[in-house]
Amino acid sequence: MLLADLRHDYVRSFSRLWSELDPAEARAAIDEMTRVGTAALAAEGVPPERRASTGAADMRYLGQHHEVVVPFPSEDLLAEGGLERIVTAFERRHEELYGFSSPGRPLEVINLRATVYGRRRPPLDLAGPPGRGGPPPRRGTRRIYAPTSGTMNEVEVLDGDRMEPGQRVEGPAVVEEATTTVVVPEDFDLVVDRTASFVLLRKGLSVSA
Repeated sequence: MLLADLRHDYVRSFSRLWSELDPAEARAAIDEMTRVGTAALAAEGVPPERRASTGAADMRYLGQHHEVVVPFPSEDLLAEGGLERIVTAFERRHEELYGFSSPGRPLEVINLRATVYGRRRPPLDLAGPPGRGGPPPRRGTRRIYAPTSGTMNEVEVLDGDRMEPGQRVEGPAVVEEATTTVVVPEDFDLVVDRTASFVLLRKGLSVSA
């Protein structure tokens, strides 16, 4: 969350038949919302070169009770072939969501939307301190259920709070931390990567630590 782009979303009611849409009016509405969002980004200290925006419309076939959000570059409202591209995007998305589309069926617009983004600088380096090597710290053993064999097996229990980047645990095993327990299945290994995250890998694969 701390590394996510800044984002402001705006929506305005704009109920029209698609066949009666005034592209210039729609573009003006999106541009006005975009200006509001751009001002918000400026107040948050985002320089112009790291700002971006996109438009969208809530669209549906005439008579439907649910809408489909269709993103598009706001320039498409006035560009040659732009309205056709928006309709094509709606029909493609409608088919993805509901399994069908009905080309040629009348459409209507319910809302217009604008989203502005403030792109973050290159992400922080999350790498933790390098590991000192050595075997993972053991806590003992525990019996766990092995689904592939349907039996209860004795496995190693490791102390996840003291594991370091580069250490590897061969499954089956259990890794215990203060807030969670990670079960490593018999056909997986667990590797602590360079950010101190636990990564489960099917046996035979590797990850950069």
